[in-house]
Amino acid sequence: FESMRLENGQVLRLDAHLRRLRAAAEHFGHRLDEAQVRQALASQAAAHAHGVFKLRLLLSTDGRVDAEAAPLPAPSDRPLTVALATQPMPEADDFIRHKTTQRQAYAAFPAPPGCFDTLLHNAAGDLTEFTIGNVAVKLDGQWFTPPLSAGLLPGVMRASLLAEGRLQERLLALADLSRAEGLALINSVRGWVDVQLTPSAQSA
Repeated sequence: FESMRLENGQVLRLDAHLRRLRAAAEHFGHRLDEAQVRQALASQAAAHAHGVFKLRLLLSTDGRVDAEAAPLPAPSDRPLTVALATQPMPEADDFIRHKTTQRQAYAAFPAPPGCFDTLLHNAAGDLTEFTIGNVAVKLDGQWFTPPLSAGLLPGVMRASLLAEGRLQERLLALADLSRAEGLALINSVRGWVDVQLTPSAQSA
């Protein structure tokens, strides 16, 4: 499936989302009628011509397409609080490297009460991503995001920011968090969301 930002009747980063959907369909051997997908998205866009929405597209194994839109809450004017996972993520598999409805690996890391999301890491002690987006860390005045080799979903917003030069790839260790000058969650629906670790995570 794909989650996209629908803003005033326009689907943002549509071509990039379709490329990722196509890659996942080819990998898992699912049928994909791109014309049908575009028609489903166009119908939702026409029905939601004003405002900002989260547009969710679901591609079934038999090629059936479903799309639905839900209002997106206004962004917060202050950083949201996130928690640090207390154990590493399992080794990245097909359901981590591709966006699917099989999210058991992420479901094991629910956000604690009062937190927006959970920041994940792998067994080597390197940061990977959040459960609903990629991570960006500011070190020495530059924003970085982990490489795909760390084990994470290739986010559409992440790719866009890398192409624009606003992000650079590098391995980010848990220890880097103690000297981070900024922390952000990024995904194509919400864009760039400034976050901060819970006090317990900052002192860990």
